[in-house]
Amino acid sequence: MNIYNFIKQHIKNDSVFFEIGTHFGFDTEKFTKLTQNIHCFEPDPRNIEIFKKLNLNVKFNEYALSDMDGVSDFYLSSGNVYESKYGPTDNNFVNNNDWSASSSLMLPKNHIKKTPWVKFNNTIQIKTKKLETYCLENNINKIDFVWMDVQGAELNVINGMGGFKQKIHYIYTEYSDEELYTNQPNKNKILENMGDMWKVVFDFGGDILLENKNYLEKTI
Repeated sequence: MNIYNFIKQHIKNDSVFFEIGTHFGFDTEKFTKLTQNIHCFEPDPRNIEIFKKLNLNVKFNEYALSDMDGVSDFYLSSGNVYESKYGPTDNNFVNNNDWSASSSLMLPKNHIKKTPWVKFNNTIQIKTKKLETYCLENNINKIDFVWMDVQGAELNVINGMGGFKQKIHYIYTEYSDEELYTNQPNKNKILENMGDMWKVVFDFGGDILLENKNYLEKTI
């Protein structure tokens, strides 16, 4: 399965789309061609600066979705991708910028051993908000698709959904069976916290697509 093709088939122009963790906005640009109702969340100041230059037609929020409305520590990643044993990525823009793709709300753990070229030397404080709170504040009564890339903080976001979780149709999220970040959930832990109403549509190996079996758009 190709996740982008799946999204094209299931997302309409007015679908409510959440991208939680936008990084530089490369995926966001693709999503804006499919729907005009995108809500983006990105707390890393370096990524925010780059994202804003794209001038995309989205609602951009400069904070993280998590399990609390408040302020949290945020661990900034840094590094030169050319020092990786795997070599640079296929994106020259990413290669030529400081590595900000691994920043997280969660304290790095095995990430440091697995990719020693990625450093976590700086910690900042960022604003956080629960997804449930955000939807209440913005009069959102359903979400058609959630794209979640939060570097080990998956349970934080899921717990912050609260009762609104039943009003979400699809969730696409990363997972890791290594504890790259302290208390990072593996796939089984994510599925356990999602509950019985959710089923696996496809496991990409490191990413997983989930569907709410009880989601009925006509009743929301």
